[in-house]
Amino acid sequence: FRASLADAGLEHVEVRETHRVHGRAAAAIIRARKPAGR
Repeated sequence: FRASLADAGLEHVEVRETHRVHGRAAAAIIRARKPAGR
């Protein structure tokens, strides 16, 4: 997931898991920045 965001041109990617939905999935808050000048 982080690689996809980086490939899209975003940087400073932060993924913070908030809670488990079930054994194989979790909800998360995603933060990323678009570089200046883009």
